[in-house]
Amino acid sequence: MCAALVRHVEQAASHQGCDQCICKLTGNNFDSIAAYRRLGFEVIDRVKTDIGGGFYMDDYLMAKRSEE
Repeated sequence: MCAALVRHVEQAASHQGCDQCICKLTGNNFDSIAAYRRLGFEVIDRVKTDIGGGFYMDDYLMAKRSEE
């Protein structure tokens, strides 16, 4: 993940009137979760989705409030 790209998306969202950015990450993607935390994102929810056949996706929703 490129921190500059995330900052660009945050700025673009802020200019569009959004007050926060939200991303959804796979629950076992610990490196990405840590990277987003370093960028100021916080876990706001865990989402478990039935994808059929007895399998589930276990994801994290992470958010960061706009600074502008």
